Amino acid sequence: IGETINHKAISMFARKLLIFAIIFCVSFSWGSKVGAAQTYEETRLTSNVADQTTPRMYSSNVIWLDWRHDADGHWVTGGGLDGKNKMDVYLYDLTSGTEKRLTDDAALPTHAEVTNSHVFWLDARADAPGLYAYSILDGTTSLAAAISGYASSSETAGNRLAAWTDKAVYAISQLGAIYYYDTSAKSSKKLV
Repeated sequence: IGETINHKAISMFARKLLIFAIIFCVSFSWGSKVGAAQTYEETRLTSNVADQTTPRMYSSNVIWLDWRHDADGHWVTGGGLDGKNKMDVYLYDLTSGTEKRLTDDAALPTHAEVTNSHVFWLDARADAPGLYAYSILDGTTSLAAAISGYASSSETAGNRLAAWTDKAVYAISQLGAIYYYDTSAKSSKKLV
């Protein structure tokens, strides 16, 4: 009965014990993960031997520019055997495992982007150059904005495309401007 309980010392001991327990648990957890081998599954999306370039991904949708319909199967200075460098835009849905060609034989896409609802690409086709939009939701393709002169300037450095949801921003160096396209308003306007 003559002993005095030092609550301050017990409290300090409890704090130190708690800190030790936390450090031990974190160290044990971290240490067990460091030594453990991580395994990842790699899945090849294409089996064609032609070049596939500039892949982009949003959620379960992967797009890329594909050379399988080009006479040479890759980029050649001057266009190669057929006098043109023919790429196509392809979409692969990781959820369903399906691949779809989005462009037709007349297409000459140069830049492509994917969002949650659309695939956009700049197309230098001779008959209707411009910004194209493919709706992932309903499977339709449309000429979103005509860009006259793009067919002759498509290989000029400085052309760019970026997209988010149902909107795209693109720059065409020959035109010296940046444009904004909104699919819901179906309008394109010059920003700068």
